[in-house]
Amino acid sequence: MVPFFLAFLALAVVGRAQPFSEPKGRVEGMVLHRASGLPLPRAKVVMAEASREVLTDDEGRFAFPEAPARTVRLEVSYLGFAPQTATVSVPPNGIAERDFRLARAGATGAGAGDETIVLEKFEVVADQTMSAQALAMNEQRHAANIKNVVAFDELGDRGFENIGNYVRFLPGVAIIEDGENPGKIALGGFPAEMSSIQLDGADLAGTGIGPESSRTLALQEVPMMNIERVEVTKVPTPDMPAAGLGGSLNLVTKSLLGIRRPTLSYQAYMNFNSRDGLTFDGGPRQPTPALSPRRAEPSVNASFAVPVGKRLAVSLGVSRSWKQRPTDDTPAEIAFWNLKSTYPTGLPKDFAFAIGQWKQEADITRTENYQANVDWRIASNDTLSVGIQRRVIAGRKSTSFFTERINASYDAIGDATYSQSRGNTGTIEMGSNN
Repeated sequence: MVPFFLAFLALAVVGRAQPFSEPKGRVEGMVLHRASGLPLPRAKVVMAEASREVLTDDEGRFAFPEAPARTVRLEVSYLGFAPQTATVSVPPNGIAERDFRLARAGATGAGAGDETIVLEKFEVVADQTMSAQALAMNEQRHAANIKNVVAFDELGDRGFENIGNYVRFLPGVAIIEDGENPGKIALGGFPAEMSSIQLDGADLAGTGIGPESSRTLALQEVPMMNIERVEVTKVPTPDMPAAGLGGSLNLVTKSLLGIRRPTLSYQAYMNFNSRDGLTFDGGPRQPTPALSPRRAEPSVNASFAVPVGKRLAVSLGVSRSWKQRPTDDTPAEIAFWNLKSTYPTGLPKDFAFAIGQWKQEADITRTENYQANVDWRIASNDTLSVGIQRRVIAGRKSTSFFTERINASYDAIGDATYSQSRGNTGTIEMGSNN
């Protein structure tokens, strides 16, 4: 009887010593840019009561799966933006949702919620530039490896012709010109064959465009629509391919989940050069009609994004650029001299002018980009993104030449003051290569 009583007493003591299990719930939401409506990745969200903190993902989402079922306080901070604090009531075994819309630190009404924004003159440009810088610094701050991050909006408006025009001044990046445009990219001092270019972490395949047909990706092939930021990775992480010994250039597209209303952005511009000045004339006439436009053509780009509920967003984009190389800047005069210092008999002779060649090149390039993207949030932690990009580059070239040969078969004779043929007459050639 005594052992049974002691066992019952021990069981009661153990049972009373067990702590009370507090009901749990789930807190989730998104952190968005108040002005643009786009998500802010890697924003820090702190739940003070539970001493827990998380970072938002690429879609700006965060979640606390084991939050206490009571009123909790959330604190959100992002580099360069005003922090926000909010209280959330978490139901037992339920889900509490709370979205945050952050404004740039120092902006009118920053941290005040979602009221109407009254902008002063030039305020939009300042917000766009500073927000782009904050995005780049925050991504680089929380990176797991050594990489440089630059927001695409921070690089300025350089058209959608070649990504090399945007990244040529980044640390560790070298651009190999193909004679007319940025051709290849070399990272970390390694050749272009050891540097990879990715789109959202997936390697881009080359088509062999350019003067050399190889597996190296030409910069003209890289799509440029709907780009949010550029990441230059110096040290790869285990989840990255090891093909790029010098590093990798990753283009990250915009995530449109979270935008509240349809947005339309468009731009029209003209390409001018210092040779022709501010003129809309198409330049001198060339051998073909395609290279003899009457007027210079404008370049345009437009993008449209529309949310379909909270879980679906669709975006479309198109751009067309027109660039004409100034023909007045391309004429080349080449002089070939008879550099033989003696006659066949061994007697000394002066150098004589043998061939004079003049040529001019006309070049017009049209670049077209088409983009369509669909983002669908399947579940709280899963997003399906389907995108397609098409890029067309059409180049028209023509070379006009005029060649004068003093002597067709033999070396020209003469001295420093004159030149003439010897034995046969000279020839003149004139034409064009289209």
